[in-house]
Amino acid sequence: MRGAWKFGAAIALVTLVLARSEAQPLQASIVEQCALALQQDLYSYASSLNLREDYLRIVDEETWNRMSKEIETWGSYFEVIKGGGDYRQFDERRRKYFESIHYTRDLATATSVLSLTTKKRAYDSYDKCIQSLGGGPPVILVVETEDQNAIVMKACYRPPINAASITISGSVSGGSVDGQPAGMLFPDKTVQTTWEQRVRIKRSPGVPETVITVTPSAYGAPQIWHSKHADGWIEISADGTADAVIGEKSVEVLTEDNNERDEDDNCRSKVGAKDGYCLSGNRNSVRAPHPQFFSDPKAMCVSGGCGWTRGIVASLSEDNHVLNLYGENWGPRATLQATATLHQTYGTGGASCQATGRVPVVFGRPINLSILTACQGIALVSYEAEFGAGQIKFDAPTGSGDGKISRIGALIETDGVAQGSFVLQPSN
Repeated sequence: MRGAWKFGAAIALVTLVLARSEAQPLQASIVEQCALALQQDLYSYASSLNLREDYLRIVDEETWNRMSKEIETWGSYFEVIKGGGDYRQFDERRRKYFESIHYTRDLATATSVLSLTTKKRAYDSYDKCIQSLGGGPPVILVVETEDQNAIVMKACYRPPINAASITISGSVSGGSVDGQPAGMLFPDKTVQTTWEQRVRIKRSPGVPETVITVTPSAYGAPQIWHSKHADGWIEISADGTADAVIGEKSVEVLTEDNNERDEDDNCRSKVGAKDGYCLSGNRNSVRAPHPQFFSDPKAMCVSGGCGWTRGIVASLSEDNHVLNLYGENWGPRATLQATATLHQTYGTGGASCQATGRVPVVFGRPINLSILTACQGIALVSYEAEFGAGQIKFDAPTGSGDGKISRIGALIETDGVAQGSFVLQPSN
């Protein structure tokens, strides 16, 4: 129940995220009918922590085949799901989506991030589904909720027909139960009829994993629940603004044909006369939307009657968002062109820098963080844990920090994205 079962291979990936169990497998039909309920519980939890992309990353082919049967529901969560199709098509859409947002976590990291309990986590949908169907081994664990401090669970016994009395024992590591000796979940129970007991387990400080075991003397194997919790958070953000060159942009204008127009003709955009011919003023412009802007404007005649042109000028608006082109001609048509360097401003907060965001971590376990290379100089890596909070610069030298957080290894830059590996250590 709620992750306390050993699910079949059909939902093995989701099982790994929620818990690892060594209990008897449920009947295949029950797993099949309740698999989506389990995935919905996991999605709800991931969404509450802004870890939706990590959830999307762990969707495997078998999970996709189930989700595609409820395409409207899941499509409302993720645009890439709406396209339907087979897993290969979904995987390609997912890959392109991750590229567009510079999401870089691999499957193992995404699975690890989602396995760490950081706030109240409940398994309501899956539990209700299983209980409504029945079946499975007589002894089950029902983990109702868990957070960073405690786990609330029920041990349940549903005896087979004509069952004899059995003894049920419970143990716990990485946690304790008020009023019970160390390592004991509850005193041994001798039961013959339906029985259940609710227990609250307090996590042991500094121990990242709590393991709960309920063992029957007959009618089934032990039910084991592994629960991990985060020791803290690491977050990457941007402080200040940074500008980056993202390319060039140009604008052109085709001049008037004044080859047969003398100075007395009223040519289009007439600004005067030159060598007895009508002189036209030709102009055009292009805008760079915020947060982009221009610098270093240049102008020239690139083709046609360039010998009959003059005063070709490229200029920028006061806010540098508009590139203007102007030039005059008195002969055959000519193509004038203005070119400028295009920049983009990345600002405070990290959203425009496409920072990785807030990630739960375990002490001593490195986590990769990424941000656009253009923001590398203004990026900060912050942490929160029971012992306090602090931060270091993303591009600080390897090994530098405050003794609690540090970067290990060199920064890696690929396709405009900078990645670094950071680790949080317990307070000394």
